Amino acid sequence: MQFVKSVSLNQARMLMVRQQMTTAAADSAVGYESPSQFNREFKRLFGLPAAEEIKRMQRHFSVSLLHQSPLFVSSHQGLIDI
Repeated sequence: MQFVKSVSLNQARMLMVRQQMTTAAADSAVGYESPSQFNREFKRLFGLPAAEEIKRMQRHFSVSLLHQSPLFVSSHQGLIDI
């Protein structure tokens, strides 16, 4: 179960960084129904709230918006075309 959460939270983080999704859009895209649960689990896994983690990643890593993956895998819905 912890592995599935980790994968979902990592997918949400990449959606927010690469596609500039909001936290609400990303948590919904990976299958979370409760924003508070998503925020709690995100902070537990990454050590920062989502907004701060995304800013940190954008500052410290060169994440190109041009290299977006057209598909991502959702553990809840299979392949989703974005």
